[in-house]
Amino acid sequence: MEEKNKNNRTIPLQALNALQEEESMRREEHAESSSSGASFHSEEYQYFFPDEFEKGLHISEAERENARRLIRRGGIRLRQFYTGTETFSRTNEVLGEALFTLSDPSGYPVPYNLDMIFSRTKVIVSRCSMPDCIPREDSRSYLHRTLCVHETAGLLLAEDYLREHPELDATTPDMSRFMRDVESLRGTNLRHPEDSRRVMLRMEPLLSLLSSGTLLLSFRIGASRMYKIRDLEEFLNNMTRRQEMAFGKKTVLKMSPDYLDETSLQWYRFFVAARKADQSLRDSLADAGSRLPEKPDSIVLSGYTLDNFLRTAEGRTMQLKEPGEGSRQITVSGEPYSPHLDLKPDIHSETGALEGVILSGRLPRLFTGAETACCLAGDKLYILKEEMQEGLESLYQAASYQYRLNMRVGRIRMGEFYHKILPALRQIADIHEEDPDLINGYLPPEPY
Repeated sequence: MEEKNKNNRTIPLQALNALQEEESMRREEHAESSSSGASFHSEEYQYFFPDEFEKGLHISEAERENARRLIRRGGIRLRQFYTGTETFSRTNEVLGEALFTLSDPSGYPVPYNLDMIFSRTKVIVSRCSMPDCIPREDSRSYLHRTLCVHETAGLLLAEDYLREHPELDATTPDMSRFMRDVESLRGTNLRHPEDSRRVMLRMEPLLSLLSSGTLLLSFRIGASRMYKIRDLEEFLNNMTRRQEMAFGKKTVLKMSPDYLDETSLQWYRFFVAARKADQSLRDSLADAGSRLPEKPDSIVLSGYTLDNFLRTAEGRTMQLKEPGEGSRQITVSGEPYSPHLDLKPDIHSETGALEGVILSGRLPRLFTGAETACCLAGDKLYILKEEMQEGLESLYQAASYQYRLNMRVGRIRMGEFYHKILPALRQIADIHEEDPDLINGYLPPEPY
């Protein structure tokens, strides 16, 4: 017997009732033990129910034997089983996906594939590209048909695999990779406060951020009034030759390094080195038949040029122009930076069961040099020291479009995450936990 839920998705009534009864018992136990503090739920938890997969598929014993014969002769092999690569759009339920390798009777792999997608209780999509199977039906979603022998064999292999691996839950692949990366950083000191200094300039740097994510640096120079340098090559020639340079129709300034104060001289020396590096890069690309776009009024901040810029700019405030947002003042800071992330329970929308936790947040835009990196957050451009770069690298690799994080930890691996990963994660990020008392009721008392 089956039951239709509010989203018109079929869930076996036995599995649904079991989940609801289990969660009801958990809530009662949590309420009774919240005052005593001892509330670890030690009963077995299961995410996938492989014994439910075949219900409604009407697989005959003859079809089952043909599938086993295909498995025994090596005609099909389970290549990989993923969890979390896809979610059910109506309920946001994490799905599992099995990929299979098919072989001919002699045992050589053939250029055809079989993949199957599972909800917690059934197969919802199956695609077999073997020529003999394709004409059966154009759409194979939700399996309102008879399975081919490869799909039947794949189903049996997937069921056996899930029975042998009950630890599989709603943990997404990006979170699994992230947990491995962060665990290797445990015990590393990732925070190193730095002193900063702030000095007024006569040769002022101006930052511009392009919509492509490229960071540009330009300059203005002056005394009581500042003027944008429109042609950096002309400026460099006039400074070297100590000649006059016109700004607009009425202003002429005498150019010479001797006329710069100490802070402005630091910027000028950085500018000279950056122009040499830029020209060297352009020459190398020209020899290879390529070229960089001409930007007569600005320098691209990347590689060693970005490294040198951060060393020169640390502790100083300058103007930043962003696409569509105008200009604002930012400070280049050597202070430790920690992104803000949210950690909240992952509650099933239908059963109310706790499936795990979700780690989410948005990371700031990152700029990388040859040896250093920086990120733009709020009114600061944070210089990331080497230790912090190592920690944040895992977060940025796990982030998706526009540096967004949204990763799940399934309930079976919550203990591993909270005891091994979260302490290291707190060294590189500020974590805001939602309903920690509820989560604590599902954690083992000691690391395992």
